[in-house]
Amino acid sequence: MSFTLRQDYAKILYCSRQFTNSPGETTAWFMKTVYLIRHAQSHLSPEVSYEDWPLSEQGRLQALRLASFLKSLKIEEVYCSPYLRCRQTVEPFLQATGLSMTLIDDLREHLIVREIREDFFEIWKKSWNDFDFVVDGGESSRQCQQRIVPAITEIVRNSDASEVAIVSHGNAIGLFLHFLASDFGYTDAEQIRNPDIFQIEFKDDTFHWKREFSPDPLDKFASSFRETPIDE
Repeated sequence: MSFTLRQDYAKILYCSRQFTNSPGETTAWFMKTVYLIRHAQSHLSPEVSYEDWPLSEQGRLQALRLASFLKSLKIEEVYCSPYLRCRQTVEPFLQATGLSMTLIDDLREHLIVREIREDFFEIWKKSWNDFDFVVDGGESSRQCQQRIVPAITEIVRNSDASEVAIVSHGNAIGLFLHFLASDFGYTDAEQIRNPDIFQIEFKDDTFHWKREFSPDPLDKFASSFRETPIDE
């Protein structure tokens, strides 16, 4: 599945680097590989702000095993949501490799609701069926998509690395994948695990989702998001 930036999204990109050439200069668009990584299992609590939900005990073990897999890749740069669960997910990998991470606020999760609610899954499904649906104080799917697409595009365009890791959240990643492939919907988003990895190639200003990429080692330790522990 290939995707070239559409004009409606391209015009809202707030890239710091301008891709214009000096006289006689040409731009070389070398291929870049992007790994979109969903965080490991978190531990939800109504006593803790959703930005600060930490990894669960299982999630910390998942992060350690994830680091072993990531070391088999050739990742040169790491960009991460500022939320604690994402930072904790990638920290073992950073410690093992000596890499650092750059925090990008627009990689944060889709703010569907601000609090833990019993009807969350019903609201979440509705947000996929109607991209303009929004709960008071929340964010619609369209609003989330309109920030996550430019954020990832800016990272990839501005990076000089050939392999980049971007650590974010399940629904934010799902909405980016939907932008690349319109057949990706709610049922697919439900299947994104904690943690999970998607491989995207970027060349000639075109994204290509490598759907055949299968991080098999994750099958041994990744969990369904429905298994996420929640404090009463």
